[in-house]
Amino acid sequence: MPTSPPTLMLLNRLPFPLDDGWRVRTFHVVRALARRGPVTVLAFGNESPGIVERFRTEAGPGVTVRLVMPPSRYGTSQLLRGLLGPLPIYVVNELSPAFTSALRQAMHDVSPMLVVCGLMAMYEQVRVAGCDVTVVVDTHNIDSLLMQRYARSEGPFLRRWYAAVTAGKLVRYEDRVLSEADAVIVCSEIERRQFLARVPSARVWVVPNGASVEEFRRHATPPVHGRVLFFGRLDYRPNVDALAFFVSEILPVLRRRAPHVEFHVAGTGADPELSGLLSRAAATVFHGRVEDLAGLVQSAHVVVVPLRLGGGTRLKILEAMAAGRPVVSTSIGAEGLEVSDGRNIVVRDAPETFAAAVADLVEHPQKAVAIGEAGRRLIAAGYDWDSSGAKLLDMLMTLPSAGRPCKPPLSRPTTLPGTPQDDSTIL
Repeated sequence: MPTSPPTLMLLNRLPFPLDDGWRVRTFHVVRALARRGPVTVLAFGNESPGIVERFRTEAGPGVTVRLVMPPSRYGTSQLLRGLLGPLPIYVVNELSPAFTSALRQAMHDVSPMLVVCGLMAMYEQVRVAGCDVTVVVDTHNIDSLLMQRYARSEGPFLRRWYAAVTAGKLVRYEDRVLSEADAVIVCSEIERRQFLARVPSARVWVVPNGASVEEFRRHATPPVHGRVLFFGRLDYRPNVDALAFFVSEILPVLRRRAPHVEFHVAGTGADPELSGLLSRAAATVFHGRVEDLAGLVQSAHVVVVPLRLGGGTRLKILEAMAAGRPVVSTSIGAEGLEVSDGRNIVVRDAPETFAAAVADLVEHPQKAVAIGEAGRRLIAAGYDWDSSGAKLLDMLMTLPSAGRPCKPPLSRPTTLPGTPQDDSTIL
């Protein structure tokens, strides 16, 4: 493939190390773009040079990184602006005069013909900076849908009320981005249809998440009988809710059916309240961050995804399937994936039926193996990162080669409390 003009990718954090779903997907998007031509990643972050160098090495030749110190997020000022101003808190959190300055400098230095925003909130930086460039926005969830679900969930009234206000603003902001960006990328066909129902004129592409069957095959280990695993970032609200749901409502029923079951949890970001909940739960082992996540996934007899909130497609399901491990998920957890209940996954929503499904797989290892192998075949056939990356590059070929002026910004950049005016670092 001939080398294309440079690409500039805007991120709210560096997608490395690969310890959560957002980082995994974004890393593979960067790597796919690097096969097309030079890529400059402009991101909030203060990672060490060693981490940055590892990211550059693994992402591929031609990748450079420019870091800007992260702004204050979810402070009183941001919360008030998200409530009273036109932009949702999701976008307000990422506003930074320093980033705007670094973006304008990068536009001058790199002269990209394509800007890829690693989440919808970063699109506002392009508009504030007034860039003349083709813009593609990669989304990992429909954030307004996530907020709507959170607003309907259990929890403190004020948080649910704020989530409802934020959901309305996110709908308006997403619709504006859908109308203005040259293309918006989603993870599944169901999300594509949801966006097009709102903005029929939008160009919406599906680039599914993926996993590597070969990576797990190279490090194959047998499962531990009765080990049930949940993994994911533990400072992500849908994961926290899922764990509380499993520990309080599913695990007691499961242990009555299968007393030898042991529940394992892996992930970073757990606060003291969640850590305490896990430490008090019977037959529960909390690993925190693990270096060999692939090995832990392979050690599981069953992987559970008891999500009741969130959106997008679940990388944890794809990775468990790539490892050949059976998955029991809720409907929301499996949303957007082309899976078949009872064949390559088990989908249950009620605590009693969820627990019964896990117990059934524990008590019938041959059934667990059959569902796990069917899941592995599904990943190999249509959910690997190489095919997703190739699909993205093919879609980019349909975009205009020249840039276009951005629309006027929704709001002028303002100085956030404690935000330096020019704190970018070029690496």
